[in-house]
Amino acid sequence: MKRSRSRWISLALLLLIGAVHYAVEPLASQYADPARASRALFYVAQGIKGICLFGLIAFLAPRKLTAIPLYLACLWGAAEDTLVAGCRIARGIETPLDLGLWQGVCSGWPTNFIGPVIGAIAAGALLWEFDDASRDKSLTGQAKS
Repeated sequence: MKRSRSRWISLALLLLIGAVHYAVEPLASQYADPARASRALFYVAQGIKGICLFGLIAFLAPRKLTAIPLYLACLWGAAEDTLVAGCRIARGIETPLDLGLWQGVCSGWPTNFIGPVIGAIAAGALLWEFDDASRDKSLTGQAKS
């Protein structure tokens, strides 16, 4: 990576981190209940930060077919963080959330267990692919010997 590009990325990351952790309080002070607004805005800011970081990882990843699992993981992460930010905004920054365990912010239904299940399936498929690739290499190496 070019040195100047690395500097710009570093600066953008510092600004992103600073905005998420220190811009929330001044924004929250504009609401009638700053404490509640601060928690909601921090939640939204964390979602936006995740979207940016997954996008950056995908942007910096090599442009090869072997990077497809990385792109898919980034896409899923960005989609989840988009839901985090978008659903909290849709509920209203000053609206209190009284959700039980595993309830989604968007629906309020107990659907948040679906994400970890899909993640476990995806991780299993990826591990299977890694194992399959290592078996292919070991068989190829044995054939040459």
